[in-house]
Amino acid sequence: MGLIYKGLSLLFVLVNTQVLLAQDKQLIDKAEIPFTSGQAQMVLDATPADSTGKWYINDHCFIEDKKGRLHFFGINNPFFEDGTYNYTYHPHIGHAVMEDPAKGFKHTGMALSEYKEGQGFLGAPYVVQNKAGKYLMFFQSKFGDKRFMELAVSDDLYRWERNNKAVLYSHDNMRDPCLFEDDDGQVYFYIVTPKKEGSSISVIPTDDFNEFGEPTELIHIPDGVSWSGLESPYVIKRNGLYYLFVSYAHRHYHETLVIVSDRFDSFKIENTITTLHSHAPEIVAYKGKTYISSCGIEGHQMLDDHSLYWYELKWLKR
Repeated sequence: MGLIYKGLSLLFVLVNTQVLLAQDKQLIDKAEIPFTSGQAQMVLDATPADSTGKWYINDHCFIEDKKGRLHFFGINNPFFEDGTYNYTYHPHIGHAVMEDPAKGFKHTGMALSEYKEGQGFLGAPYVVQNKAGKYLMFFQSKFGDKRFMELAVSDDLYRWERNNKAVLYSHDNMRDPCLFEDDDGQVYFYIVTPKKEGSSISVIPTDDFNEFGEPTELIHIPDGVSWSGLESPYVIKRNGLYYLFVSYAHRHYHETLVIVSDRFDSFKIENTITTLHSHAPEIVAYKGKTYISSCGIEGHQMLDDHSLYWYELKWLKR
């Protein structure tokens, strides 16, 4: 591990030098700078109601229902009795609901749970509503010894039915999905695509989440991290520019890079405009404010309770 981290340190010395030398100045001058305002607010305790022991929250998503309630879906699992964890053990996707940001989320039980001979794996979810009004949850699961995306469907965000079939099955070990709809109505599926030679994020067009086009790699770092140190992508668009929020967790667990581009399918590391204190960030507008969330199994900074936090997110105009 020491060699890996030394390699990463050297990589970012080079990257930081490259930022100074090769930024697209015209693009950077147009960009707005996101920043967190005020203190982090804990909005969901990692330990579910009526549970014991120590739990953690990791990758997650938010969706607002027709009644104005904000729903959380995310990895929500117990630590082992000795306080350790294992990335291959992900038995639960939790569900919680918020009506007032000041009061936070309330656990409603698990959206999905899976135990197979003492093991289980349900990866990072992303929930969206299709044109027919159905809620779709994309998440990673295991099919034999491989991991692919899977789909679950719900009418009400409370009861979910898995399809038990691989989605995007030609791409092994994709994870951390995010869906983004552009101004023209085209929907894009952003997702981590690990490579043997380094970290990678790709984008895939989709038509109402039924048919998927070919993936286009939008950013790649040749860092030798075969599981992809770049993870948990989230893309938004402001005033004609695209902003990629992406964790680079294997440099610093609670570090999110913000990279600007004038294209939805191409981001350059040298056009990083800031970094934010967040792991697996999701950005959500709710009750008149915009928030960026943070969580994580390896977090040891926010009271060491591994719960879900968010900050108010604002933007600095040049």
